[in-house]
Amino acid sequence: MKNIILTLTINLFCISFINANIKSLNYYQAHSNDEKLVKMTALLNLTADQQKKYKILLDNSEKEKQALKAKLKSATKEEQKKMKDAFKADYENKLSKILTKEQLIKLKNEASKHK
Repeated sequence: MKNIILTLTINLFCISFINANIKSLNYYQAHSNDEKLVKMTALLNLTADQQKKYKILLDNSEKEKQALKAKLKSATKEEQKKMKDAFKADYENKLSKILTKEQLIKLKNEASKHK
């Protein structure tokens, strides 16, 4: 009887843990580019010009990401890593042209808090 109760308790704990992780994953995936723009504007006090450029970057990056996903399916693990790293470096390079140095520092600090 004790073993059954212990097993049920462990299973409930595992299910709760998995559900919490799925909800947090869905939370981040559900954000639209408009929501990302609002958050970035609030965080970094983006100017109107920066907002326009960032919105374009988000839209273009979304299209590039979809194309990348198709390429990744037929690539080796090493090629996948190189392609993902190149995509990330390209995105960060384009973002650095939009933001000021102070904004980039603040963004990196915020990102490090969430890791």
